[in-house]
Amino acid sequence: MITHTQKDLITGKSWNSKTGKWVKRLRETAKGKAKGSTYDRKLNIIKQTNPNSYRSFGWLPIQVDINDLVADAAQYWNYTHPFDIDKAVAVFTLIIVKRCKIAELKKQNYYFGEGYVGIHSDDFRKWVDHHKYPDYLQFLEDRVYIRTFRTALDTKSFIHGQMPCMYKIADYRLKKDGDARMFYKVPYTTSKMLVKVFSYKQNYKLTLLQQQVRTELVENVYKITEQLASDAFTTWALSNPKKFKTKKKNGLEEANRMIVKVEQMKEGNFTINPCDHYSGRFHSPFTFNRKCIRNFIRIDGEPSIEIDIKNSQFFLFSLLRSNSKEVKPILKGLTAANPGKDNLSLVKTLSLIQDFYDRYEDVRTFLDASADNSIYQVMMCQYGKKKKFVKDLCFKALFSAEEQCVKSKEKLMRFYPKVVELCETINTHGRYPLPKILQTLESRVYLDMVALEAIQQGASPFITIHDAFYVKPCDAPLFTFLIEDTFAKLCLPSPKVEVK
Repeated sequence: MITHTQKDLITGKSWNSKTGKWVKRLRETAKGKAKGSTYDRKLNIIKQTNPNSYRSFGWLPIQVDINDLVADAAQYWNYTHPFDIDKAVAVFTLIIVKRCKIAELKKQNYYFGEGYVGIHSDDFRKWVDHHKYPDYLQFLEDRVYIRTFRTALDTKSFIHGQMPCMYKIADYRLKKDGDARMFYKVPYTTSKMLVKVFSYKQNYKLTLLQQQVRTELVENVYKITEQLASDAFTTWALSNPKKFKTKKKNGLEEANRMIVKVEQMKEGNFTINPCDHYSGRFHSPFTFNRKCIRNFIRIDGEPSIEIDIKNSQFFLFSLLRSNSKEVKPILKGLTAANPGKDNLSLVKTLSLIQDFYDRYEDVRTFLDASADNSIYQVMMCQYGKKKKFVKDLCFKALFSAEEQCVKSKEKLMRFYPKVVELCETINTHGRYPLPKILQTLESRVYLDMVALEAIQQGASPFITIHDAFYVKPCDAPLFTFLIEDTFAKLCLPSPKVEVK
């Protein structure tokens, strides 16, 4: 009989009895040994950066003791996966906290009067366990820690305004001789739960701060439009009608139209979209109108300075390949709906970009040139054209789906056929097209991080136009530093910043 680890003298292979195969090298399995180590590492980092706020607490009924709960589980827990005390505490915490938060109007409800509270399954999935939460509910119900009222099963119909399942703490668990309390706090002990609760609080705080950024930017837009040099713009526009001439528009007529729009802006008659649904970008009248208006922006009476991130979109495109590990957390959950599927789609997109980079020379050339901010210069030499031509060519060809911008794609395929194929595949067959990914990355870095830090450091009023900041001249060094510092903190290479 062949035994585990036995060697074959001819081939030199060893017998693995667990797999029933001969293998060149027999290695001890690491399955299960590293379980939880990721959360341990995350918790250690949190402890170092937040030594006084990393702890979190749950709630238990006054008549329930942790030791009794563990002893009950040791005897009556009949499931293959191990019992986790923090997950059991999370069930009690959900019931207690939800009941205490319920509105006064709902307190008149019959079920509330009987001690019940409705809890959505999504809450149990989030705080207890995505798949195994029913086991904890069943165990606590069997041991009479909680009681369940199944409205849908009892009435054969869904009761409007009620959850199909409602829960309450067993009444006798809420009373203890000599103690007027009904509940008491207990600390969470596992790394996973501590990291989960801490991350939730930090993300909620960050969301509020991001909303604050957009609120501040709205205020800034109103302050800055009030100071627009409208008289200077009128004089310049009437003197340069050719600047407004297009194939379809008369220059002088368009100049007069813009004069009216600038005056309307100065009076506060404009539209702002603080956070567009597509990618989270901030849109103001300065993004909706001609670029020439920006030359007449005044901040505290001074002409503004433009801080521009050069070749921003294609620099960020290169990061999707070179720094995919660092980019993924920033892009986590491109939409609020079903973030798990969003991340899976993002992983596939990043893998596709890496695969094309490894296989095709033109993709390597394009992304490497994008990474060092020289892609437009390279293409200007290849096509013998000016920057506007190659920039428009890239945006049309690479940010469109199949059967769109066909002529532009044909031109770009002269030098970059596989780049066009890669982008067309992402834009047509990916869950999210490339423009959405890049614009989301842009808004989360430049708006939610750089702009937020600038506001917290007391910068003068400023506005953002996608990947550019219009600031007071004295604030230019601050913004240049914040851009570099933000990318450094994200462990990303810094983009090329140009002060105009």
